[in-house]
Order: sequence, then structure tokens, then C-alpha cells
Amino acid sequence: NYTLYRYTSQITTSILNSATEVKTVTGTNTIDTVPGVGIWYYAIVANNDIGSSDPSNSPYIDVQEPASEPPQAIPGYDVFLLFGVIGLISAIIIKKRDKLTIN
Repeated sequence: NYTLYRYTSQITTSILNSATEVKTVTGTNTIDTVPGVGIWYYAIVANNDIGSSDPSNSPYIDVQEPASEPPQAIPGYDVFLLFGVIGLISAIIIKKRDKLTIN
């Protein structure tokens, strides 16, 4: 089987005991939930009856806060739709003024 480790810096044999043992993996796929924002390094150690291997290379993931979306002027309404409605109302008001002025 294999043991998956996670740590905040590259994982080497000398710091393997400081790394978090995520889980023992017996298949080819696994899922991990990182503790939060930051750079997380991973290593795999192969285990058998004779012993364990050195940690694998330490690929990392960089977990960042999601980008915030710009606020909408009126929540739930498309800005272009809102401008379209305002434009239509303005055109009706201008048209009414023209009719009133002619009469």
C-alpha cells in the first residue's frame, strides 16, 4: 500500500515525521481536503513487508481564496436589462412631452 503525506514545505525523509499523514491508499485514486489557504506539498511513501520507501517528489497545490465578484447595482437584475428599461421609459416620457407640446 501507499501512504499519502501533506505538509507546508517540501517533504523529505528528515521531515516526514512532521508531515500530516493524510491516509493510506490502496487503489490509484484518493481525495484530500486541505485545511485552508496556502501552499500544500504532497508525497507518497510505498510500504510493504520489508519496509517503506523514501518519500516521492513533492508536488504542491496553491490554494487561494476565491475571487470576489463585483457587486451588482440591484441584486438579481442584469445591468443591461436595467439600462434597457430605463431607456424605454425615457423614450416614452420624451414622446409624451412632444405630443403635449404640439397640442
